[in-house]
Amino acid sequence: MDYDNTAAVDFFLSAMRNHRATTVQEMVNLYETEMDQRRMEAGQQEMLNQQRIGNMLQIGNLFMQGQILNQAQQINANTASTSRNVDWIARDVFGKRNGL
Repeated sequence: MDYDNTAAVDFFLSAMRNHRATTVQEMVNLYETEMDQRRMEAGQQEMLNQQRIGNMLQIGNLFMQGQILNQAQQINANTASTSRNVDWIARDVFGKRNGL
């Protein structure tokens, strides 16, 4: 890995000033350990973000299912009402024709 960037140099200087490393090898090992930790944390954060997105999609799906269920119940109620009206009309019209 290349260490010729300002972030790496700043890290090395900070490690020396804070007595976390005294040799180049210690600085590099510490830097690599810190970078690995940051990559793992970034990966975990990405997983959490994906989980949040999945949770939001599930909530959206549940909401839509509720809407569909509500519409189906309304259709059933309208169908039942229409059926009663048709039965009433049929009894009224056919009942008068047949003398009932």
